[in-house]
Amino acid sequence: MKDRMITAGSALLALVALTAILTSDDPPPGLPTSEEKGPNGYWALAEWLRESGIPVVSHRQRLDSPLAPGKGHLLITTLPSQRLLRMQEIGALRAWVAQGNTLLVLAALNDMPDWTLRAVFSLDSLEDLTDMQFEPLADADGKPLRRGFPGLESAVPLRPVQAHPLAADIQALEGVTDGYAHVHGVRSAPAEQPRLRLAQATAKQQQADALWQIPQGDGQIFLSALGSLLTNRAIGRADNRRLIANLVRHRLAPGGTVLFDDFHQGLSTLYDPAAFYQDSRLHFSILFVLALWFLYIVGAWNRLAPPRERPPEPEQQDFARAAGGFLARKLEPLHAGRMLFASWFADLEGRPADFKAPPWPKLEANPMLDSGLLAELKADHARLLAGRKVDLKQLHNRIRGARNHGR
Repeated sequence: MKDRMITAGSALLALVALTAILTSDDPPPGLPTSEEKGPNGYWALAEWLRESGIPVVSHRQRLDSPLAPGKGHLLITTLPSQRLLRMQEIGALRAWVAQGNTLLVLAALNDMPDWTLRAVFSLDSLEDLTDMQFEPLADADGKPLRRGFPGLESAVPLRPVQAHPLAADIQALEGVTDGYAHVHGVRSAPAEQPRLRLAQATAKQQQADALWQIPQGDGQIFLSALGSLLTNRAIGRADNRRLIANLVRHRLAPGGTVLFDDFHQGLSTLYDPAAFYQDSRLHFSILFVLALWFLYIVGAWNRLAPPRERPPEPEQQDFARAAGGFLARKLEPLHAGRMLFASWFADLEGRPADFKAPPWPKLEANPMLDSGLLAELKADHARLLAGRKVDLKQLHNRIRGARNHGR
Protein backbone atom coordinates (compact mmCIF):
# COMPACT_ATOMS: atom_id res chain seq x y z
CA MET A 1 0.00 0.00 0.00
CA LYS A 2 2.87 2.34 0.86
CA ASP A 3 4.57 1.68 -2.50
CA ARG A 4 1.35 2.47 -4.33
CA MET A 5 0.97 5.74 -2.45
CA ILE A 6 4.56 6.76 -3.28
CA THR A 7 4.07 5.89 -6.95
CA ALA A 8 0.78 7.78 -7.14
CA GLY A 9 2.29 10.81 -5.42
CA SER A 10 5.29 10.84 -7.75
CA ALA A 11 3.02 10.61 -10.81
CA LEU A 12 0.91 13.47 -9.47
CA LEU A 13 3.97 15.66 -8.91
CA ALA A 14 5.22 14.92 -12.44
CA LEU A 15 1.81 15.87 -13.83
CA VAL A 16 1.81 19.14 -11.88
CA ALA A 17 5.34 19.98 -13.07
CA LEU A 18 4.45 19.25 -16.71
CA THR A 19 1.28 21.35 -16.44
CA ALA A 20 3.25 24.24 -14.92
CA ILE A 21 5.78 24.14 -17.76
CA LEU A 22 3.15 24.00 -20.51
CA THR A 23 0.94 26.69 -18.98
CA SER A 24 3.65 29.04 -17.74
CA ASP A 25 2.54 32.67 -17.72
CA ASP A 26 6.14 33.91 -17.98
CA PRO A 27 7.53 32.70 -21.33
CA PRO A 28 11.05 33.77 -22.31
CA PRO A 29 11.18 37.15 -24.05
CA GLY A 30 11.25 37.26 -27.82
CA LEU A 31 14.48 38.02 -29.65
CA PRO A 32 15.18 40.96 -31.99
CA THR A 33 14.59 39.28 -35.35
CA SER A 34 12.59 40.33 -38.39
CA GLU A 35 10.20 37.41 -37.77
CA GLU A 36 9.45 38.27 -34.12
CA LYS A 37 6.08 40.01 -33.60
CA GLY A 38 6.55 40.55 -29.88
CA PRO A 39 7.82 43.72 -28.21
CA ASN A 40 11.49 43.01 -28.99
CA GLY A 41 11.20 42.03 -32.65
CA TYR A 42 11.63 43.97 -35.89
CA TRP A 43 8.51 42.61 -37.58
CA ALA A 44 6.82 46.05 -37.71
CA LEU A 45 9.89 47.62 -39.32
CA ALA A 46 10.26 44.80 -41.83
CA GLU A 47 6.57 44.98 -42.80
CA TRP A 48 6.72 48.78 -43.21
CA LEU A 49 9.72 48.41 -45.53
CA ARG A 50 8.00 45.71 -47.59
CA GLU A 51 4.82 47.78 -47.91
CA SER A 52 7.02 50.66 -49.12
CA GLY A 53 8.33 48.49 -51.92
CA ILE A 54 11.78 47.95 -50.40
CA PRO A 55 13.24 44.42 -50.66
CA VAL A 56 13.76 42.89 -47.20
CA VAL A 57 15.92 39.83 -46.50
CA SER A 58 16.19 37.83 -43.28
CA HIS A 59 19.87 36.91 -43.39
CA ARG A 60 20.25 33.55 -41.65
CA GLN A 61 23.88 32.73 -42.35
CA ARG A 62 27.20 33.91 -40.99
CA LEU A 63 28.23 37.38 -42.05
CA ASP A 64 31.28 36.03 -43.88
CA SER A 65 28.86 34.29 -46.26
CA PRO A 66 27.82 36.21 -49.41
CA LEU A 67 25.69 39.25 -48.58
CA ALA A 68 23.75 41.36 -51.07
CA PRO A 69 26.07 41.92 -54.08
CA GLY A 70 27.02 45.36 -55.25
CA LYS A 71 26.55 48.54 -53.22
CA GLY A 72 23.76 50.67 -51.83
CA HIS A 73 22.41 48.03 -49.40
CA LEU A 74 21.65 48.32 -45.67
CA LEU A 75 22.34 45.67 -43.02
CA ILE A 76 20.81 45.96 -39.52
CA THR A 77 22.44 43.97 -36.72
CA THR A 78 21.77 43.97 -32.97
CA LEU A 79 24.10 43.42 -30.04
CA PRO A 80 24.24 41.53 -27.76
CA SER A 81 23.44 38.42 -29.75
CA GLN A 82 22.75 34.74 -29.26
CA ARG A 83 25.76 33.80 -31.37
CA LEU A 84 29.09 35.52 -30.91
CA LEU A 85 30.33 37.68 -33.79
CA ARG A 86 33.57 36.10 -35.03
CA MET A 87 36.66 37.88 -36.28
CA GLN A 88 36.24 36.40 -39.78
CA GLU A 89 32.73 37.82 -39.91
CA ILE A 90 33.87 41.24 -38.71
CA GLY A 91 36.53 41.42 -41.42
CA ALA A 92 34.11 40.33 -44.14
CA LEU A 93 31.45 42.77 -42.91
CA ARG A 94 33.84 45.74 -42.88
CA ALA A 95 34.94 44.88 -46.41
CA TRP A 96 31.30 44.68 -47.54
CA VAL A 97 30.60 48.11 -46.03
CA ALA A 98 33.71 49.57 -47.64
CA GLN A 99 32.31 48.65 -51.08
CA GLY A 100 29.62 51.30 -50.64
CA ASN A 101 27.07 49.71 -48.31
CA THR A 102 25.66 50.78 -44.94
CA LEU A 103 25.72 49.00 -41.59
CA LEU A 104 23.41 49.97 -38.72
CA VAL A 105 24.53 48.52 -35.38
CA LEU A 106 21.99 48.69 -32.55
CA ALA A 107 24.07 47.97 -29.43
CA ALA A 108 22.49 47.84 -25.96
CA LEU A 109 25.09 50.06 -24.31
CA ASN A 110 22.68 52.47 -22.61
CA ASP A 111 19.59 50.23 -22.31
CA MET A 112 18.91 46.70 -21.12
CA PRO A 113 15.89 45.11 -22.84
CA ASP A 114 14.77 41.84 -21.25
CA TRP A 115 16.13 39.73 -24.12
CA THR A 116 19.71 40.81 -23.31
CA LEU A 117 19.65 38.47 -20.29
CA ARG A 118 19.68 35.52 -22.71
CA ALA A 119 22.34 36.96 -25.04
CA VAL A 120 26.14 37.13 -25.11
CA PHE A 121 27.55 40.65 -25.08
CA SER A 122 31.17 41.06 -26.08
CA LEU A 123 32.47 44.63 -26.17
CA ASP A 124 35.49 43.27 -28.03
CA SER A 125 33.34 42.42 -31.06
CA LEU A 126 31.77 45.88 -31.07
CA GLU A 127 35.15 47.55 -30.66
CA ASP A 128 36.70 45.48 -33.47
CA LEU A 129 33.78 46.37 -35.71
CA THR A 130 33.86 50.14 -35.05
CA ASP A 131 37.49 50.77 -33.95
CA MET A 132 36.04 52.48 -30.86
CA GLN A 133 36.55 51.45 -27.22
CA PHE A 134 33.79 51.90 -24.65
CA GLU A 135 33.60 52.02 -20.86
CA PRO A 136 30.86 52.54 -18.23
CA LEU A 137 30.61 56.17 -17.09
CA ALA A 138 30.50 57.37 -13.49
CA ASP A 139 29.28 60.55 -11.81
CA ALA A 140 31.35 63.01 -9.78
CA ASP A 141 31.11 60.73 -6.72
CA GLY A 142 32.43 57.75 -8.63
CA LYS A 143 29.06 56.00 -8.75
CA PRO A 144 28.15 54.37 -12.08
CA LEU A 145 25.69 56.20 -14.28
CA ARG A 146 22.59 54.07 -14.73
CA ARG A 147 19.19 54.44 -16.33
CA GLY A 148 15.93 52.66 -15.52
CA PHE A 149 14.60 50.62 -12.63
CA PRO A 150 14.80 46.85 -11.99
CA GLY A 151 11.81 44.97 -13.37
CA LEU A 152 10.16 48.12 -14.74
CA GLU A 153 9.97 49.32 -18.34
CA SER A 154 11.51 52.78 -18.61
CA ALA A 155 12.20 55.17 -21.46
CA VAL A 156 15.76 56.13 -22.46
CA PRO A 157 15.67 59.42 -24.44
CA LEU A 158 18.28 60.74 -26.88
CA ARG A 159 18.68 64.26 -28.29
CA PRO A 160 20.24 65.21 -31.65
CA VAL A 161 23.37 67.29 -31.21
CA GLN A 162 23.75 68.85 -34.69
CA ALA A 163 22.15 69.21 -38.08
CA HIS A 164 22.62 66.14 -40.19
CA PRO A 165 20.61 64.50 -42.99
CA LEU A 166 20.00 61.54 -40.69
CA ALA A 167 18.62 63.85 -37.99
CA ALA A 168 16.31 65.82 -40.28
CA ASP A 169 12.92 66.52 -38.63
CA ILE A 170 14.02 64.62 -35.51
CA GLN A 171 13.46 66.30 -32.15
CA ALA A 172 14.11 63.26 -29.92
CA LEU A 173 14.73 59.53 -30.02
CA GLU A 174 13.65 57.09 -27.34
CA GLY A 175 14.68 53.55 -26.41
CA VAL A 176 13.32 51.20 -23.76
CA THR A 177 15.05 49.48 -20.86
CA ASP A 178 13.62 46.75 -18.61
CA GLY A 179 16.14 47.13 -15.81
CA TYR A 180 19.23 48.99 -14.67
CA ALA A 181 21.34 49.93 -17.69
CA HIS A 182 24.84 51.35 -17.38
CA VAL A 183 25.57 54.41 -19.49
CA HIS A 184 28.66 53.87 -21.65
CA GLY A 185 30.96 56.41 -23.22
CA VAL A 186 33.83 56.30 -25.69
CA ARG A 187 37.13 55.62 -23.97
CA SER A 188 39.31 55.94 -27.05
CA ALA A 189 39.15 55.96 -30.83
CA PRO A 190 41.75 56.38 -33.58
CA ALA A 191 42.57 60.06 -34.06
CA GLU A 192 42.74 59.60 -37.81
CA GLN A 193 39.27 58.08 -37.97
CA PRO A 194 36.60 60.73 -38.58
CA ARG A 195 33.46 59.93 -36.63
CA LEU A 196 30.43 62.15 -36.28
CA ARG A 197 28.29 62.43 -33.15
CA LEU A 198 24.62 62.54 -34.01
CA ALA A 199 22.79 62.20 -30.64
CA GLN A 200 23.46 62.20 -26.92
CA ALA A 201 21.89 60.72 -23.80
CA THR A 202 21.52 62.62 -20.52
CA ALA A 203 22.07 60.95 -17.13
CA LYS A 204 22.46 62.90 -13.87
CA GLN A 205 23.05 66.09 -15.85
CA GLN A 206 25.89 64.48 -17.77
CA GLN A 207 25.95 64.12 -21.54
CA ALA A 208 27.06 60.87 -23.21
CA ASP A 209 27.31 60.33 -26.95
CA ALA A 210 24.85 57.66 -28.08
CA LEU A 211 24.68 57.78 -31.91
CA TRP A 212 27.65 57.92 -34.27
CA GLN A 213 28.43 57.89 -37.99
CA ILE A 214 31.70 56.11 -38.85
CA PRO A 215 32.98 56.19 -42.46
CA GLN A 216 34.30 52.88 -43.77
CA GLY A 217 35.74 53.08 -47.28
CA ASP A 218 32.92 54.03 -49.63
CA GLY A 219 30.31 53.02 -47.06
CA GLN A 220 29.15 54.07 -43.62
CA ILE A 221 28.66 52.46 -40.22
CA PHE A 222 25.97 53.95 -37.97
CA LEU A 223 26.21 52.92 -34.33
CA SER A 224 23.39 53.41 -31.82
CA ALA A 225 23.97 52.94 -28.08
CA LEU A 226 20.35 51.76 -27.76
CA GLY A 227 19.59 48.19 -28.78
CA SER A 228 15.83 48.74 -28.52
CA LEU A 229 15.58 51.82 -30.75
CA LEU A 230 13.77 50.18 -33.72
CA THR A 231 11.98 47.28 -32.02
CA ASN A 232 8.22 46.83 -32.27
CA ARG A 233 7.52 48.53 -28.94
CA ALA A 234 9.88 51.45 -29.55
CA ILE A 235 9.66 52.30 -33.25
CA GLY A 236 6.50 54.34 -32.65
CA ARG A 237 8.08 56.36 -29.83
CA ALA A 238 9.39 59.90 -30.32
CA ASP A 239 10.92 60.22 -33.84
CA ASN A 240 12.42 56.74 -34.10
CA ARG A 241 10.56 55.93 -37.32
CA ARG A 242 11.86 59.17 -38.85
CA LEU A 243 15.42 58.02 -38.13
CA ILE A 244 15.10 54.81 -40.13
CA ALA A 245 13.19 56.65 -42.86
CA ASN A 246 16.06 59.15 -43.23
CA LEU A 247 18.61 56.34 -43.24
CA VAL A 248 16.77 54.48 -45.99
CA ARG A 249 16.25 57.68 -48.00
CA HIS A 250 19.90 58.76 -47.95
CA ARG A 251 21.82 55.49 -47.85
CA LEU A 252 19.74 52.90 -49.73
CA ALA A 253 20.29 52.85 -53.48
CA PRO A 254 17.41 52.27 -55.93
CA GLY A 255 16.78 48.54 -55.87
CA GLY A 256 18.88 48.22 -52.73
CA THR A 257 18.03 45.62 -50.08
CA VAL A 258 17.57 45.94 -46.33
CA LEU A 259 19.05 42.92 -44.59
CA PHE A 260 18.31 41.88 -40.99
CA ASP A 261 21.06 39.92 -39.29
CA ASP A 262 18.77 37.21 -37.87
CA PHE A 263 21.48 34.54 -37.78
CA HIS A 264 23.19 35.94 -34.69
CA GLN A 265 19.81 36.14 -32.92
CA GLY A 266 19.08 32.42 -33.37
CA LEU A 267 17.49 32.05 -36.83
CA SER A 268 19.57 29.92 -39.18
CA THR A 269 19.22 28.08 -42.46
CA LEU A 270 21.40 25.36 -40.96
CA TYR A 271 18.23 23.84 -39.50
CA ASP A 272 16.32 23.94 -42.77
CA PRO A 273 15.17 20.39 -43.69
CA ALA A 274 16.51 20.66 -47.23
CA ALA A 275 19.90 21.81 -45.97
CA PHE A 276 19.87 19.05 -43.36
CA TYR A 277 19.35 16.26 -45.89
CA GLN A 278 21.94 17.75 -48.24
CA ASP A 279 24.56 17.94 -45.51
CA SER A 280 27.48 15.57 -46.22
CA ARG A 281 27.90 14.92 -42.49
CA LEU A 282 24.50 13.23 -42.45
CA HIS A 283 25.52 10.98 -45.35
CA PHE A 284 28.78 10.00 -43.63
CA SER A 285 26.89 9.27 -40.39
CA ILE A 286 24.45 6.97 -42.20
CA LEU A 287 27.32 5.16 -43.95
CA PHE A 288 29.12 4.72 -40.62
CA VAL A 289 26.03 3.19 -38.99
CA LEU A 290 25.51 0.86 -41.95
CA ALA A 291 29.15 -0.22 -41.86
CA LEU A 292 28.94 -0.92 -38.14
CA TRP A 293 25.76 -2.94 -38.68
CA PHE A 294 27.44 -4.95 -41.47
CA LEU A 295 30.41 -5.81 -39.23
CA TYR A 296 28.02 -6.83 -36.50
CA ILE A 297 26.14 -9.20 -38.83
CA VAL A 298 29.05 -10.88 -40.61
CA GLY A 299 31.72 -10.66 -37.93
CA ALA A 300 33.25 -13.66 -36.16
CA TRP A 301 31.24 -12.78 -33.09
CA ASN A 302 27.73 -11.59 -33.73
CA ARG A 303 26.75 -10.53 -30.24
CA LEU A 304 27.42 -7.20 -28.60
CA ALA A 305 26.79 -8.94 -25.25
CA PRO A 306 27.03 -12.59 -24.13
CA PRO A 307 23.79 -14.55 -24.57
CA ARG A 308 21.69 -14.98 -21.47
CA GLU A 309 20.98 -18.48 -20.22
CA ARG A 310 17.45 -19.74 -20.34
CA PRO A 311 15.90 -19.63 -16.88
CA PRO A 312 15.21 -23.08 -15.36
CA GLU A 313 11.73 -24.54 -15.28
CA PRO A 314 9.91 -23.65 -12.02
CA GLU A 315 9.60 -26.48 -9.49
CA GLN A 316 7.35 -27.17 -6.48
CA GLN A 317 9.71 -25.43 -4.09
CA ASP A 318 9.61 -22.30 -6.26
CA PHE A 319 5.83 -22.32 -6.03
CA ALA A 320 5.98 -22.78 -2.26
CA ARG A 321 8.54 -19.98 -1.96
CA ALA A 322 6.42 -17.65 -4.09
CA ALA A 323 3.25 -18.47 -2.14
CA GLY A 324 5.08 -18.00 1.14
CA GLY A 325 6.44 -14.67 0.03
CA PHE A 326 2.96 -13.57 -1.03
CA LEU A 327 1.48 -14.57 2.31
CA ALA A 328 4.36 -12.95 4.18
CA ARG A 329 3.61 -9.64 2.50
CA LYS A 330 -0.11 -9.87 3.27
CA LEU A 331 0.00 -11.37 6.81
CA GLU A 332 0.70 -9.16 9.81
CA PRO A 333 3.82 -10.24 11.77
CA LEU A 334 1.79 -10.50 15.00
CA HIS A 335 -0.69 -12.97 13.47
CA ALA A 336 2.11 -14.89 11.78
CA GLY A 337 3.86 -15.44 15.11
CA ARG A 338 0.64 -16.62 16.76
CA MET A 339 -0.01 -19.03 13.88
CA LEU A 340 3.47 -20.52 14.30
CA PHE A 341 2.72 -21.28 17.94
CA ALA A 342 -0.80 -22.58 17.16
CA SER A 343 0.57 -24.94 14.50
CA TRP A 344 3.22 -26.28 16.89
CA PHE A 345 0.72 -26.75 19.71
CA ALA A 346 -1.66 -28.63 17.36
CA ASP A 347 1.13 -31.07 16.44
CA LEU A 348 1.87 -31.66 20.12
CA GLU A 349 -1.76 -32.25 21.09
CA GLY A 350 -2.71 -34.17 17.98
CA ARG A 351 -5.75 -31.93 17.52
CA PRO A 352 -6.49 -28.23 16.82
CA ALA A 353 -5.04 -26.19 19.65
CA ASP A 354 -5.63 -22.71 20.95
CA PHE A 355 -2.73 -20.26 20.91
CA LYS A 356 -3.87 -18.91 24.28
CA ALA A 357 -3.71 -22.34 25.94
CA PRO A 358 -0.11 -23.52 25.53
CA PRO A 359 0.86 -27.02 26.78
CA TRP A 360 3.79 -25.78 28.84
CA PRO A 361 3.49 -28.56 31.50
CA LYS A 362 3.83 -31.22 28.81
CA LEU A 363 6.82 -29.49 27.33
CA GLU A 364 8.46 -28.98 30.74
CA ALA A 365 8.09 -32.70 31.45
CA ASN A 366 10.05 -33.59 28.30
CA PRO A 367 13.69 -34.20 29.40
CA MET A 368 14.93 -33.95 25.80
CA LEU A 369 13.85 -30.29 25.46
CA ASP A 370 16.43 -27.70 26.48
CA SER A 371 15.17 -25.57 29.34
CA GLY A 372 16.83 -22.41 28.00
CA LEU A 373 15.16 -22.86 24.62
CA LEU A 374 11.81 -23.42 26.33
CA ALA A 375 12.27 -20.21 28.35
CA GLU A 376 12.89 -18.24 25.15
CA LEU A 377 9.75 -19.74 23.60
CA LYS A 378 7.73 -18.77 26.69
CA ALA A 379 9.05 -15.22 26.46
CA ASP A 380 8.09 -15.01 22.75
CA HIS A 381 4.65 -16.39 23.53
CA ALA A 382 4.12 -13.82 26.28
CA ARG A 383 5.12 -10.96 23.93
CA LEU A 384 2.69 -12.15 21.27
CA LEU A 385 -0.03 -12.64 23.82
CA ALA A 386 0.49 -9.03 24.94
CA GLY A 387 0.16 -7.84 21.33
CA ARG A 388 3.84 -7.10 20.74
CA LYS A 389 5.90 -8.24 17.77
CA VAL A 390 8.76 -10.74 17.83
CA ASP A 391 11.51 -11.68 15.42
CA LEU A 392 9.72 -14.22 13.21
CA LYS A 393 12.94 -15.73 11.88
CA GLN A 394 14.26 -16.43 15.39
CA LEU A 395 10.85 -17.73 16.48
CA HIS A 396 10.74 -20.12 13.53
CA ASN A 397 14.23 -21.43 14.34
CA ARG A 398 13.35 -21.92 18.04
CA ILE A 399 10.15 -23.84 17.29
CA ARG A 400 12.06 -25.96 14.79
CA GLY A 401 14.71 -26.69 17.41
CA ALA A 402 12.03 -27.59 19.96
CA ARG A 403 10.40 -29.96 17.46
CA ASN A 404 13.71 -31.72 16.78
CA HIS A 405 14.84 -32.01 20.39
CA GLY A 406 11.40 -32.76 21.78
CA ARG A 407 10.87 -35.95 19.85
